[in-house]
Amino acid sequence: MLEAHLDQEHNGASRKIAEIEKTICHLTASGILKTGDMVLDLGCGPGLYSSRLGREGMKATGIDISQLSVDYARSQAEKEGLDIEYICADFFNIEYEETFDIVLQVYGEICTFSDEKLSLLLNLIHRALKNNGIFIFDVSTRTLRLREGLKNRWYVSEGGSGGRKNTLYWKRGSITRKMMSG
Repeated sequence: MLEAHLDQEHNGASRKIAEIEKTICHLTASGILKTGDMVLDLGCGPGLYSSRLGREGMKATGIDISQLSVDYARSQAEKEGLDIEYICADFFNIEYEETFDIVLQVYGEICTFSDEKLSLLLNLIHRALKNNGIFIFDVSTRTLRLREGLKNRWYVSEGGSGGRKNTLYWKRGSITRKMMSG
């Protein structure tokens, strides 16, 4: 799997470096990610996003279930002198409390979980985020976009609940689910 993450000929396991850099540049230029932010990268693989976050002055923590990927990420961070914590673990077992400004879960992996696992993960992420923290994720696949077009199945409610603003909702068929407050 590590080889697939690092292969720049395709986007099989990770996006190509140029696209990752473009994404991080957009998130920093838009002010979503800021120097000094504490960022949790769930499913970090070999640290392709975390390392770029570290270079931008953020304190990144990457979690991945693959020891080989985590070992690679650690060695690369050490070579570059980046202060990034990499943890080999199942991110369904995280136990953070209001620790992170940003939680990142990219490449559509979130779309692969059962409703039960998704609810568990979203609750764990909610607990891990500081008040007004941001959860960054992508939920589309090429197949979905070809079938559904470019319309979104999510929206943000400005009202929020429980004193928290900007609650994200996801429409799945005719069911609307509260996904995250921030």
